[in-house]
Amino acid sequence: MRLFLVLSALVMVWTAGSFANAATMESSSLADMKVTIGIDREAIRDAVWLESDEVQACYNKSLKDVPGLKGKLVVAFDVDETGKAKNFKRASGTILNQEIYGCVAKALEAAEFPPAAVGTVTTVHYPFQFSEN
Repeated sequence: MRLFLVLSALVMVWTAGSFANAATMESSSLADMKVTIGIDREAIRDAVWLESDEVQACYNKSLKDVPGLKGKLVVAFDVDETGKAKNFKRASGTILNQEIYGCVAKALEAAEFPPAAVGTVTTVHYPFQFSEN
């Protein structure tokens, strides 16, 4: 069975190795991501992309615990002037599973974003679309 994890706002398509539970990330529009002034959307997407294996692992683990889990999860967070993400919250979406939200937030916490302007933060609403095929 192949699992599909669709990360909104990705331009590249990546297929994980030949593992039985591999997931695929498919491209979507940058317009789905909301960003306050300060950091380029593509740079945010690229930083999230580098954590895509961790996000995929979050979905795979949650799917084992909650078979059939699918839907949208929008994670809101701030990026500070050092490029670190903080102040995570579940902004919206159809997935209410706290475990997957916490895991995705932890993965994004490890991301290295471009820094916000000195003395400011950039707020991001990043949509993730999860489905099983």
